[in-house]
Amino acid sequence: MRLYRGLARVFPRSFSAKLMTVVFIGVHVPLLGLLLWMAVSGHYQRDTMWTVVGVVLGATLVGTAMAMMALYRLMAPLRQAADALEAYYDEQRLPHLPDLGHDEIGRLLRSINRNLHGVDAGLRDLRRSVLLDPLTQCAEPAWLRAGPGRLGAAGAIAPTAIEPVRGGPGQPQADQ
Repeated sequence: MRLYRGLARVFPRSFSAKLMTVVFIGVHVPLLGLLLWMAVSGHYQRDTMWTVVGVVLGATLVGTAMAMMALYRLMAPLRQAADALEAYYDEQRLPHLPDLGHDEIGRLLRSINRNLHGVDAGLRDLRRSVLLDPLTQCAEPAWLRAGPGRLGAAGAIAPTAIEPVRGGPGQPQADQ
C-alpha cells in the first residue's frame, strides 16, 4: 500500500498512470544499467556505444508504448465495474458485468454483480413490506398511508391520527 499511496500523491485520479509509471520504470532500469555499464567499462568505441544506445532506447520506447496500451486495455474491466457501481447508485440500474474467470478482476466483477443484485432484492423486499399489510399481504389502502392527522380518501380519520391512551389499565386517566 505504500507504493500505491506514494503514486497517489503524484497521480491522484488515475490508476492507469500509476501502473504505467511502474512499467516505465521497470523497463528503463535495465536500459540505464546497460548505458552505465557501457560508459564505465570502456570496451566500446564512442560511435558503437551511441549506436547501441539508440537501438536499445528505440526498442525500449516501442516496448513501453505497447505495454502501456496493453495495460490500458487490461484496465477496461475496472472502468466497467466503476461505471456499473455509479449507474446503480445514480439510476438504480443493475449491472450485468461479464464473468471473466477466476483471477482478481473476475472475482471482483462477480462480487459486484452478486452484491448489487442482493442489495436490490433487499430493497425490493423492503419496499414491498412497506406497501403491503403484514397480516394479509394485500396492498394497504391509501388512507392508511395518508399519514398522521390527515383524512383518507373516504373522509375517515386515519388510525395513525388517533391519540394513544395515556396511562395504563386501572389508572384513572386511562378510564376517562
